[in-house]
Amino acid sequence: MKNTTSALVAGLIDAWNSQDNSRILSFYADNYVGEESSDPLPQYGKTGLSGMLQKFFNAFPDLSLAIGDFLIEESRVVIYWTAKGTHDGTIMNIPPTGKPVSIKGVSMLVFQDDQITEGKHFWDLAGFLRDLGLLPKLPVHPAAIQG
Repeated sequence: MKNTTSALVAGLIDAWNSQDNSRILSFYADNYVGEESSDPLPQYGKTGLSGMLQKFFNAFPDLSLAIGDFLIEESRVVIYWTAKGTHDGTIMNIPPTGKPVSIKGVSMLVFQDDQITEGKHFWDLAGFLRDLGLLPKLPVHPAAIQG
């Protein structure tokens, strides 16, 4: 089961990086329910998920995802990821800035019959706003610097 799920996760990330909606949607069940930290409403089914995909791909046409780590426990997967892209479209009512962003996040997925039925996606909104210059950078504490 873990090897199969590992292959599904790798394929999912590859599909996201292709930005091919139909390829991405093929990993999700028709009854998918998703939550995403920047959206107050859940995504229902492939139609709801497709809307979320378009939101991100329109805002970041060069969006790419990389897996930092992931855990598999039976039918559940937790993925720690980094998304990178250039803010070239409106998102969350923020007009395009042309600035590069690097966003860290975690996705919790539930698989059933090799398809994702549930997803919860949490990402560093404050870091995103800092990358856009909308929040001040955090100071680095001198003790954190290794000499």
